[in-house]
Amino acid sequence: MRVRRRACAESTGTKIGEQAAALACTFEEAARRAASRITNHSVLPMQDLSTELAPELKLDDPFVDAVHTEFVQLLDAAARADDAHFLQAYDVWMDHCRQHFEREERWMASTKFGPQYCHAADHNEVLKVAADVREKLARDAQFELGRRLLVEVAEWFDQHVRTMDSMMVSHLKMLNFAMVDVPTEA
Repeated sequence: MRVRRRACAESTGTKIGEQAAALACTFEEAARRAASRITNHSVLPMQDLSTELAPELKLDDPFVDAVHTEFVQLLDAAARADDAHFLQAYDVWMDHCRQHFEREERWMASTKFGPQYCHAADHNEVLKVAADVREKLARDAQFELGRRLLVEVAEWFDQHVRTMDSMMVSHLKMLNFAMVDVPTEA
């Protein structure tokens, strides 16, 4: 993991890239922690995944804060869903993640944000692990695994917003970039 962070910092060649590399809590690390908890059969208490965006996670952009609030609400809905509705709620959350992450990646690409590849790699790790868990949910109905993953995602999201998204939003604000839903190129 340190190698990837160092490579991200070197590829951007900027102080902000170094900060992203040093501060980012990658999802791979969170997934590894979750896997060790599952392997050790320890009980992981469900956190209160509040449906309100914590003040320290607000980035002072109405659109970004609304999208982040929706992320938290969908994560919470999935975490609280009973087994009969868990897969459906998980899928809704995953769809949101894909759209949310793709939008941020379009913003970063269109403004040539230095650490965009590190940021996108963080997104991709979340999507990959979430898709792997989704397969297990569909195949083996491992709902506890899905719920544990959502707790780890909540921890990851907190760190991701405070580091990667915070730097991205600062960059976009410096450029007076309108953070709205940018359509994909046809």
